[in-house]
Amino acid sequence: MENLGIDEKKLTLGHQVSDREAICLYSLAKKASEGAIVEIGSNRGRSTVYLAKGCEIAGTVNRVYAIDPHFDGTELIFRENMQKAGVSHIVVPMVMKSEEAAKQWHQPVSLLFIDGAHDYENVRKDFVLWEPSVITGGMVCFHDKFDEGPAKVIRNHVLLSNRFSQVGVVQGLLYAIKGGNDTFVDRLNKFNLLMWTYLASAFHLLTRLRYMRWAKRLVLRAGFGKVGEWLANKTVNTDS
Repeated sequence: MENLGIDEKKLTLGHQVSDREAICLYSLAKKASEGAIVEIGSNRGRSTVYLAKGCEIAGTVNRVYAIDPHFDGTELIFRENMQKAGVSHIVVPMVMKSEEAAKQWHQPVSLLFIDGAHDYENVRKDFVLWEPSVITGGMVCFHDKFDEGPAKVIRNHVLLSNRFSQVGVVQGLLYAIKGGNDTFVDRLNKFNLLMWTYLASAFHLLTRLRYMRWAKRLVLRAGFGKVGEWLANKTVNTDS
C-alpha cells in the first residue's frame, strides 16, 4: 500500500474495508470529477483516507464529505487519522446522520459510497436521499454487497434498473455508473449478480428461520406457555 503514499503504520485504522477494497475506492476517487465525493459511514476512516488520496492524485478540487454520527466514539480517532494521513484539507467531516446531512446538501456528487447501517431500511434511505445528487456519469458504490440490506437495495435500485450501467465488483464492493449503456457482457454480468442477490436473500431468510427454531426450543424448555405456543405456530412449517 506504500505506493499509494499511505503509511498505515502511523494511523489507527479499523479494517472494515480490505486492502483490495481500499485500492478500489482509491481508483474510483481518481476517476471522479465535477462533483463531491460523499461517504456514508466512515468509522475510523480507512476508506476515507483512500478516497481522499485518490482525489489528491487526480488533482481535482473535489472534497470527500465523510458522514458519520460517530456514536461509537470514533470521531477524535477519525480526525487524528485524517491529520496524520495528510488529507485533512480534502476531507470534510459531517458528524451527523445521513438524513441530517442530506437536508443541507446542495452540491453535485461524482461518487457516492454507501457503507452506513446495513439493514434494508437504512441502506434504502441512504440511497434514496443521496442518489438524486449523483451526476450522470457519476458512480454509486455499496459495501458488503451481499449483506441483506445492501443486496436488496442493489437488486431493486441498480440491477433491475436501466438507470445504471457497467456494474463492477471488488470483493465486498459493488459499484455502477449512473447513466450510460451496457454491452452484452455487462448485461450478463448484471444477471449473474442479480442471481447472487437472490441467493443472498434466501440465505439470510434461512438463517432467521434457523434462529426461530432455536428460540422456540429455548422458550418451550423454559415453560413460558403462551409465548412458546406462539413461537411454535410461527415455525411449525420450518421445524424438522
